[in-house]
Amino acid sequence: MRHRIGLAGIFLLLIFSRSFSQDLEIVTTGARALGMGGAYIGEANDVSALFWNPAGLVKIDHPEAVFDYISNSREHEPNFYMKNYGYTINNTSDYKNIYSSLAGYAYPINSLNRRVVLAIAYQRQLDFYCNYSYVFNTHNSEGGAYSITPGIGVEILPSLSIGVTGNFWRGTHQLNINYYDDIYKTTMYFNESYDYSFSGNNLTAGLSIDFDSMDINLPLKAGAMIRTPFDLTGDFQFDYHDLVNSEYGYLNGDVKIEMPMMLGAGVSLKLGKDVTITADYETRMYSDRDFILTPDGDTVSSEAAISAAEVDLNQVRAGFEYRVPWQTRHVPLRIGYSTLPKLDCDAKLFEFVEPSYSAVTTKQVSLGCGLETMYFNVNTAVLFSNYSTEVEDDEIRENTYWNKRTIITNISVFFK
Repeated sequence: MRHRIGLAGIFLLLIFSRSFSQDLEIVTTGARALGMGGAYIGEANDVSALFWNPAGLVKIDHPEAVFDYISNSREHEPNFYMKNYGYTINNTSDYKNIYSSLAGYAYPINSLNRRVVLAIAYQRQLDFYCNYSYVFNTHNSEGGAYSITPGIGVEILPSLSIGVTGNFWRGTHQLNINYYDDIYKTTMYFNESYDYSFSGNNLTAGLSIDFDSMDINLPLKAGAMIRTPFDLTGDFQFDYHDLVNSEYGYLNGDVKIEMPMMLGAGVSLKLGKDVTITADYETRMYSDRDFILTPDGDTVSSEAAISAAEVDLNQVRAGFEYRVPWQTRHVPLRIGYSTLPKLDCDAKLFEFVEPSYSAVTTKQVSLGCGLETMYFNVNTAVLFSNYSTEVEDDEIRENTYWNKRTIITNISVFFK
């Protein structure tokens, strides 16, 4: 039997939105930028400036093509303490995915004796891939969101530039959850699947000031950026299969994911020709952003906060680069540090008590190196982070540990 489900299905989907939310953290890109901890708003000077600060595009001297690849490795370890029985069930799963995070091209031109740089890029903005196991179920998720991003940087004065980009988003997300009757997962008794498709558009604008071009002759650059808030809108379909009772159910309709405004500012200090120190502050305003579902044929929508703790993600980043001279080339060495606030959170979900949620913040350390030549650059960076969450109700206390390692490799080709 197959039938359309009602409010119970909406409740299931909103529970799913909680786990979906942690994947709505926008992916950053650029091996040089990430090798310096993501502290790049004031320093941005390549095609990845489309993401970090489009005013930095004016620092591109020659036509440039860029390709980035990311490899994510994650370890997921949930531990369940069963209060009624007094024992703990442990589980561990690992998964890895590789994808292209950026492919772009920039072309500088001169207009009225001022530099103007045009650029366009494909950017992977959200990554939904995961493949992990809980005690009695398994999760397999695929998909993501990408944007086609044209942009322009314009030199207003030798010390002042501005830039703007348009981000045209498209994406899909598929999640499959299988439930089993024992911890050995010998017999599956229930299956859920979720399928989303969505799109949206927003703008990024930036400003860059180069104090070294002023009379004060200070080797300092400063930048600021803003990303406008917007909605990812589209369709969803939820299906379930009860293998025990041979029942099928479905629910479909419209989905709206409210994406946040982003504001950031950064500085970059040059010490000599080969040493650069950077620092950024950025906020992503998730506190009032919601995940909204409207089933077909219904006039009432159901919504859940993307940040269950209803907080903004405020991040501090710092980076260091030393370019080691090697004949006519340079070998850059980089290190970075950043705070890493998460949409994931701790939760207390006791019966007859108002649920409470607490934000989770961790730290991220990055290391990077590369090879810079006259006609191409190759850069790579490795990022390390880990964090844990605790969710507790009257029967179970679940502690989940996440370890993540990201490797990003970048190739830039210059056409001189």
